[in-house]
Amino acid sequence: MSIVRITRKILRTVITPFELLRLRKNENNTGPSLYTSIRRARRVDFLDHEIAWIKKIEDQRSQLLETDDTIKVDFSLNNDPETNSDESKSENIRDVCFASVNSSYGSLMHRLVRDFAPKNCLELGTCLGISTAYIASALKLNGSGRLVTLEGSPSRSKYAESILSKINLPDIDFVVGPFNQTLDPLLEEYQNIDFCYIDGHHDGDATIEYFEKISPVLTDGAIVVIDDITWSEDMKRAWNTIREKHEVALTVDTYMMGICIVGKNGMERQSYQIMYW
Repeated sequence: MSIVRITRKILRTVITPFELLRLRKNENNTGPSLYTSIRRARRVDFLDHEIAWIKKIEDQRSQLLETDDTIKVDFSLNNDPETNSDESKSENIRDVCFASVNSSYGSLMHRLVRDFAPKNCLELGTCLGISTAYIASALKLNGSGRLVTLEGSPSRSKYAESILSKINLPDIDFVVGPFNQTLDPLLEEYQNIDFCYIDGHHDGDATIEYFEKISPVLTDGAIVVIDDITWSEDMKRAWNTIREKHEVALTVDTYMMGICIVGKNGMERQSYQIMYW
């Protein structure tokens, strides 16, 4: 890690208490609510039944990291035949699992869904279902809510579906195929989205495009979480573009994830930066 990056993380850590206090004092009700959710997640302030779900998900992650299972590489970006891998190639589940959301950020999403109680949730990037499980388990505890998750790889989606069913999270809608083919038709039917998690391929232009496509069907006050906003300069650019969109009223840059609150009623734009972990 470079000296510059270390210095930035130290500075971010120093200003975090002040930024959280500023978020808590936000005049819009969403600010204090978001502050409470982030604060509780940072302090691992969960109820026993929430902890039980988090443990179940992390136990499943541990099994994935130890398995020798492989699946076919059948993931293509933008349906470009040249990006399709040869059918004889495979990928190790444990290697794929390393790319899944970590427990800290998974717990944060679980907290957000528990506290804000969205009715319609959308995920772009199922992978092996770890992030899906964090969202779906929160909906299950809420007693209501629908989750639709999109994945470009049929093999990954099928594997994730089996895992989620195994841990008693079967009520999830899986959509398989390149996002540029599946997202538009889905959004014609699936509207009034209250929570969206964008974790597809880490391409800046694509991330901006996904947000722009989803934006018209987001409810006022909807939460959009964008993963890996510091993955590359390209993703940093995408995050900065999205946070300046007119419909984005409030953003929290947690260093790894960006949280957007949609405000369609003229909310004054506010931005915050914290070090979540």
